[in-house]
Amino acid sequence: WSYRKNADGTITIYAYNGEISGTVEIPSQIDGLTVTAIGNDVFGECDKLEKIVIPEIVESIGDDCFSYCYNLKKITLPKNLKKIGERAFSHNLSLESIIIPEGITEIGSLAFAECSKLERVYIPATVTQINETAFDGCGHVTICAPKNSVAHIFAEENGIVFEQYGQVSKTDVDLLAGQTMIDISIPAKETLKGKTFVVTGDLYNYLSREDLKKIIEQYGGKLTGSVSSKTTALITNFPDSGTTKIK
Repeated sequence: WSYRKNADGTITIYAYNGEISGTVEIPSQIDGLTVTAIGNDVFGECDKLEKIVIPEIVESIGDDCFSYCYNLKKITLPKNLKKIGERAFSHNLSLESIIIPEGITEIGSLAFAECSKLERVYIPATVTQINETAFDGCGHVTICAPKNSVAHIFAEENGIVFEQYGQVSKTDVDLLAGQTMIDISIPAKETLKGKTFVVTGDLYNYLSREDLKKIIEQYGGKLTGSVSSKTTALITNFPDSGTTKIK
């Protein structure tokens, strides 16, 4: 990794010097210094990149950072992220969904442009500015966001399909609950009736813990605070945690 120091003592990565193929995990520290930003065009045109793992501490993703990564299918954005740069994920032809974490305030111009397979984007109420070109060329995208949010208004003004949080489809539940490895059949309203779940850890793939609770309850399930003999499954990002409740 090549990096430069920021004024606050953290660092910005500006180049990756290894072979880029399959999964690349960005470190949270390099030489004892905390990584808080990924610079411009670090992974641009890396067509063998399939998955990127970004540490939670990262606050900024630069312009063109992951553009033209044709096979990039999996992106988990860190919960501390504040800014997505211009064209940051443009022309990612394999990307189907993305969750914008709480805390982001701005989505830059052409940020997800020409992501032709992009179907669903979850945008929180913290986003106060979306460039009008952010989703250019995404002909099948649906924006999922709180009602009357900036994202809701943006969708309506730009002719993009809008879906309010709480109007959950099979795709939503698959995306939100996929890591539990439980087969969830939608749209039966009582799908989770009699099932009890426990959530643990930072679930950065979910909209929020409260949103996940609402989804489980909407389909008849129950969320509790601790694992017991009545627990159907533990929902966690760590499937090797040792409990038999992960199925």
